[in-house]
Amino acid sequence: MTMNSDNLSSILRDEGEFTMLSVSYDNIWMNYLHGIDELRRSSNPHSINIVKLNGKNSPYMESRRLSMMSQILPLGPLLNSLEGSVTTDINQYMILIRNSEGAL
Repeated sequence: MTMNSDNLSSILRDEGEFTMLSVSYDNIWMNYLHGIDELRRSSNPHSINIVKLNGKNSPYMESRRLSMMSQILPLGPLLNSLEGSVTTDINQYMILIRNSEGAL
């Protein structure tokens, strides 16, 4: 992701007009998707994975994992599920692209 350097904190900013930032949901500073570590542990590096969240005995049918986000540096809005909902109320599948050059 490319952002205007003037809009970023000095610890994130590159020299020049624009800064290239990684697009990742396992970075607590920018965007952290609760539950993403489970998917990373169950997938191979440099792979594309489609995960069915509403399958038989899926833990996502009873929790908010993969539908709750956190960030330390507020660079944009967070997309979180509503209190009392579960992940599969919103999502039925998750696509995980590991170690893509476009994300680095």
